[in-house]
Amino acid sequence: MALLDTTFAHALRMFREGRLKEADAVCRSLLKLAPDNAEIVHLLAAIGCRTEPGQDSLAMARRAVAGEAQRGLFINTLGVMLRLLGRKDEASAWFGRALRLDPLAVEPRLNLGGILAD
Repeated sequence: MALLDTTFAHALRMFREGRLKEADAVCRSLLKLAPDNAEIVHLLAAIGCRTEPGQDSLAMARRAVAGEAQRGLFINTLGVMLRLLGRKDEASAWFGRALRLDPLAVEPRLNLGGILAD
């Protein structure tokens, strides 16, 4: 699966460069080849946080967490999506879960602080 890994790395690079439509298209193609790949699903959820926060993106975030329940990054992304959808209590719970997995993680701490500041 070297091609899958290389192509995913390319999609991740596009995401970091802000080329979200392109990254989304690549991830959707990869998902056809590896439908259970939590990394691909998570990247689609992260793209959704930046482009179209909605039920489809929320489903992707939940799917990523279901595939990798102990990944703080995935849990944080689910919290971000819930916050974007106005579901702050649920988001807080997920940020708390991410912090229990990694008490020194910066992103969930900042995201939880943002909810408390609201």
